[in-house]
Amino acid sequence: MNDHRSPDSNAYSVYSDELLVEIMNKKDGNDSISYEDISEASFYMWKCPKCGSFMVFGEDGDADRFTFYERQEVEKVEPLFDPDQELNLVVVEFQEGGNGYTYICDDPNIHIGHAVIVSGGKENTEKTAFVVQKYHALPKDITFPVEKLKCVIRRYSYFDPFTSKIVCRNLIKLGRILDACSKNAKPAPQQTYYVIKTPLGYFWLELNGVPIPMKITQIQVKDKKYQVDSALYIKPSEINCRRFYELELCAD
Repeated sequence: MNDHRSPDSNAYSVYSDELLVEIMNKKDGNDSISYEDISEASFYMWKCPKCGSFMVFGEDGDADRFTFYERQEVEKVEPLFDPDQELNLVVVEFQEGGNGYTYICDDPNIHIGHAVIVSGGKENTEKTAFVVQKYHALPKDITFPVEKLKCVIRRYSYFDPFTSKIVCRNLIKLGRILDACSKNAKPAPQQTYYVIKTPLGYFWLELNGVPIPMKITQIQVKDKKYQVDSALYIKPSEINCRRFYELELCAD
């Protein structure tokens, strides 16, 4: 390997920074380097013409040392997204007027004003958020790392049994309940309620996907065809929101 009189086309001389500077400083007026100056390389290596692996000789000043470095093909990583395909993106808020967060949304039926279920935080906890913006963009036109974008899990549907049970359980625990199952149930005119308990289950109001207090008035109803045990008129107690999307009567 050290025989420069019979050079191998697959052999390389490797120089330390200090030695390379010293050699370059000895160039003549024609930028030529003498053979004597390059004959003492820091170490030498030989590249296998078949597999591309390297055999390195004389590392760390040890002339008897040789190391084999196997060439390994780097697995080609396919891009996560087609660079020529636009992504469907939405911006959501977790609370009214809060910070906006961008998610990929594969459901074309999700629009501005819809409540959606997304994963948030390092623990990827499922949370309810509201779509405040919707747009399309190519991966190259997005100004933040596309590979870090999360996807909308699903729309918070009109009847989502799992989520509805969680919301209902929290309202029963923390909110004021009108028990309409009781024959003596009479809603107080100035009182606000969060949940109505009926023989069919629990009911509550949601404004833009968020439970809100309601005013309840009892109505006297007589029906010749059906037996009516109770009739209630409900309305939102207060509406404080920057955007009004939807008001829903929800049940568990």
